[in-house]
Order: sequence, then C-alpha cells, then structure tokens
Amino acid sequence: PYFHNVVDHLPRAALLAQPAVRRLGPVTVVHDTPLTPIERTLLPQLLGPNVELLEVEPGTGIVADQVLLPGYVTRPSSGAIPSWYRRWIDREAASERYRSDGTRPRRRLYVDRTGTRRRVLNRAALDLVLERHDIEPVDPLTMTIEDQISSFRDADLIVVVTGSGLVNTIFSRSAHVIELLPGAELLPHFYYLA
Repeated sequence: PYFHNVVDHLPRAALLAQPAVRRLGPVTVVHDTPLTPIERTLLPQLLGPNVELLEVEPGTGIVADQVLLPGYVTRPSSGAIPSWYRRWIDREAASERYRSDGTRPRRRLYVDRTGTRRRVLNRAALDLVLERHDIEPVDPLTMTIEDQISSFRDADLIVVVTGSGLVNTIFSRSAHVIELLPGAELLPHFYYLA
C-alpha cells in the first residue's frame, strides 16, 4: 500500500545507498512485481547510481554472491520516519522537477478519497466549509506522482481524513494539517506521521 511504500519500504531501501554498502560495489535490487508509481519516481534518486533495479518474473531463481536484507528503519506501523529520510524527501520535493513556476498561490487542499473506507459521511456539510475557506478537493489517485509531490509541496493547508491520503503531507514543507478522525480511535501510525 502507498502508506507503507513511502513510510516503511522506501527508507528501508535507502539503506542500500549508505556509504558502508556503497563500498561493497554495485548492488542489484531484484523485484518480482512492477514498481508502483511512487517507487518508479523516487527509488532511482533515493538509491543513487550504485544500485540497479531489476524486475524478474515471479518465481525466478536468483544466484547471488551476497544477499543484503536491510532492516526497517521505522518502527512497524508507527508512521515515525527517520530524520535523515525526512530531509531527503524535503530535498527531493524541492528539486526542479517538482517546483512550480512561482506564479501559483499556495494551495489549500482537501484530500478527497471518496472511494475508500474512510470517508466523510456528511460530505455536503463539509463541502460548504471547504468552499467557504477556498479549499479545493483533490484526489491523489487521479494525479501523477509528480503532480502529487508538487501540489502537496506548495500547499498552505491540507485537510485529510485519517488514512493513506495523509502520507502526501510528507512532501509539504510547511503546510498546516487538519486531520479528520473517523470516530474516537486515534491510529498511532497516522498520529506520528501527522
């Protein structure tokens, strides 16, 4: 899922770009399913030139001189990411490929994920509030990864129902976040991410 790719798996993969691993020589990351859009976009920059991505057919046998299995750098299901990964995400999101032309005002976004389990039941009432405060609904699933990163990078305010849509706040440099909780339960991994 998108949440675990961004919060858990990408920081884990980043360990392959650390100096101690680079001293081992070239590294091949083998995967048996197509990369997700976020993985295709961020992994090459995150891993650097020492690491090659290789997709193989599921069930393909691999013979390797060494096998590297990086551990998780986040606590399982905690949503708390390491500071070095947060700094890398910030530098990556600030790079030229995601930068707006500077003429667009900072946006106020509502992460609209109507097709998911976690949604606002009194949506008509929410729409009135969003309109009154010039908050535009956006559905990250209909956006390219590049558009997601640049939109959330430049956001002034992000309103989001607890869930994977909250992950996009990681690309923001200074947005205020309003998290709409579905009920009285506060999920720790989304709490730490927010």
